[in-house]
Amino acid sequence: MFHGLILVMIALKGHSFHLRYEKWIVSLFGVGIILFSFSIYLLNIQDLLRLDFRLLGPITPIGGLLIITAWLLIFIDAIQLIMIKKH
Repeated sequence: MFHGLILVMIALKGHSFHLRYEKWIVSLFGVGIILFSFSIYLLNIQDLLRLDFRLLGPITPIGGLLIITAWLLIFIDAIQLIMIKKH
């Protein structure tokens, strides 16, 4: 939920501030959410579908790592913005 909210906030920010890594952040969040959420979803419903999605297990942490990387880029941008405004 929070990842979706941050994507909406980035989209609605206008030109009030500039994110240096904005394209990377949006891409990492998008791919990370898809890999993380859908792999967990499919792993949970595999019994209902009578299919074997165990191969998706290693994909879940990759999606999580992409989401964490996107959050780190947001914090790096925020720190850089604060440092620029101080000078």
